[in-house]
Formats: sequence, C-alpha cells, structure tokens
Amino acid sequence: MQSDDSLTDPREDLLERIAKTLDGPATFSTDWPQTTPWSDDPVKIEEVLYFFDVPLMFTTRSGPFTLLFHKWDEEDDMNLFTVSIVDDAILEMLQDNYLSVRGAVAGDMRFMVDFDGERVLKVWRVRRWNIPDARKPTVGVCMSDHHARGRENLVRVLTAAGEHGAAKTATIDVREPGFDLQMSPSVETVGRLVEILSGISRRVAR
Repeated sequence: MQSDDSLTDPREDLLERIAKTLDGPATFSTDWPQTTPWSDDPVKIEEVLYFFDVPLMFTTRSGPFTLLFHKWDEEDDMNLFTVSIVDDAILEMLQDNYLSVRGAVAGDMRFMVDFDGERVLKVWRVRRWNIPDARKPTVGVCMSDHHARGRENLVRVLTAAGEHGAAKTATIDVREPGFDLQMSPSVETVGRLVEILSGISRRVAR
C-alpha cells in the first residue's frame, strides 16, 4: 500500500506539464533514463553513407524499419549516434542531393544511442526537438555539395508528432527560386508524395 506522500497530486502534475511547455522542449542529456536496446545482436550495416576512419552515417535494418545512424558526439567514452526512421525515397533523395543531411536526420528522429561500432550499448528516446538546432547538421548542406544541383532543401520532410511521439501528419515543403509549395498529407501517403516530387524534380533538372 503506497503512502499518500508517494502519490502524485494531479494538480502538481498539470502544473509541471504546463511549465515544461512554457520552458520549451527538454534538451537531451545522457543523464536521461535509458530504454532497452531493440536488439542484443550486432548491428549489421546495410550501407555506409559517410566514412571518416569509421562509419559516421549509415543505414541498418530492424524488422520492417530502415534506420539511419548519424554520429552526434563523443561523451564520457560513449560514441553517440542519433537514430532516425527513413525509407527508400528519403535515402534516394539524400544521396541524389535533393534532401539535406539535416532533413534526413531530423525528419523522424527516434533515438540517441551509444554505439561501439558493433553493438548498441545504451538507448535514449529522443525526438528532433530535444536536440538544439546548433547541434543538428547544418541547414541546407547535402551529402555532396560539390555536385549538388542547386536544389538544396528542394524537398523537406518534417514529421509532426503527438504528445506521446505518435506520428499524425507530415509536411512536405517544396522550394525553388520564386516558388514555395507546402502540403500536409497523412503519414501513410507522404512516402509516395516524396517519390512523385522527386521524379518531377529530376525531369525539371534535365
């Protein structure tokens, strides 16, 4: 039987939630509570997207999901990577320089992990608003700027999440000189729309 002292006053809980809202989203810290890694198996790298001594950005698969790992920092002997859910359309646009690194990494960020190069050792639940803008990849920088087609951030995909992190809608922001189009389709259809827009962009670029 819990004592009255251990019970949370609903009014206090409400005030705390309001205060957090007013103060803005919490900034990630390794002091946050951890969650259980999704697998004890070694991470099987599917494709290395950026390599400098070691893979710094790469994809792997977990069940039906494709995960994008991106090196974030080194702290207290930990190698910290953000982990985002991506699909084939996002990866194709990233590699073709139609989508910035920031757009791919921040679009559907789910976790921060301590990765030793073989296994995920620690996991924290993290969303893009928990990472300060200054600590995200630079806005507009593509994977290969030296042959980018002048369409940095041509298509930007941002996933809006509900209170508990459940994706509800997505926004597609298409930008060209003198042209700006925004759409808010359901998450179920956003992948197909990105494919269509990517195809249109390629035809325009030819």
